[in-house]
Amino acid sequence: MKITTRSMTLIVVFLLVGGIGLSIALGAWATETNKVPARFKDGESAGQYDPSDIRGSYTFGEVSELFEIPIEDLQIAFNLPDPNPSDFALKELETFYAGLEAEIGTSSVRLFTALYHGLPYEITSEDAWLLSPAVELLKEKADLSSDWISYLDAHSLELVSQPQVNISAPSATPLSEGTATPIAEVTPSPERGSKTPAASGTPDHTREPGKMTGQTTFQELLDWGISVEDLEKAVGQKLPDLNLIIKDWVTAQGKTFSTVKFAIEALYDAQN
Repeated sequence: MKITTRSMTLIVVFLLVGGIGLSIALGAWATETNKVPARFKDGESAGQYDPSDIRGSYTFGEVSELFEIPIEDLQIAFNLPDPNPSDFALKELETFYAGLEAEIGTSSVRLFTALYHGLPYEITSEDAWLLSPAVELLKEKADLSSDWISYLDAHSLELVSQPQVNISAPSATPLSEGTATPIAEVTPSPERGSKTPAASGTPDHTREPGKMTGQTTFQELLDWGISVEDLEKAVGQKLPDLNLIIKDWVTAQGKTFSTVKFAIEALYDAQN
């Protein structure tokens, strides 16, 4: 039997289309890249996604969905800009925080994600750093060992100024000349393995205005020039005894300190 050119063309097309159709049916054909991290194969975390496999091409929205972390927590932890924090790509963190003394990047997201859910994580060649809001949020929500608390205390960066960048797409425009870049100072902290210093029972009113800590009182905020009315809006109710430590009061109310802290510091920045 002689096969004509036309017949051969039809056979090739049939085989090609049929092969693709079979691949789709068997789940072996993908029209786009699936961003799915590896899973732990054994131990208590077997079957869960491994944070160490988070890649820079992920967006914070994808991290939020894959690892079930509220995007609001990620926005606070990494000081993500509005609008659309979900669209911010992890690989843009290094550019966004290019002015820091230590790197905030994908490794920071891996560490935060692991500690947030108590998943296994090993620091490899370079230490991972977090912003102070991320450290405070983990101390509130995560079950941290004393070693991890010491590590976080020693690897926390305090932002002195906010990055002024408006990013609404996964691929952000690098900070241009003349744009305010974030400047940070490394907070003094004990060596790894040492205990966190005990908090003093007497409030310290000499702290830098606009920078709340776990020992800041309501009276200090008034001393900064924030009105009672604005504070009540920030915390969502009437103020208690002004000498109370805000973090202790917020926690007792069932609220998240980092969220209230973020709102009050933003309020102070807007007024100054």
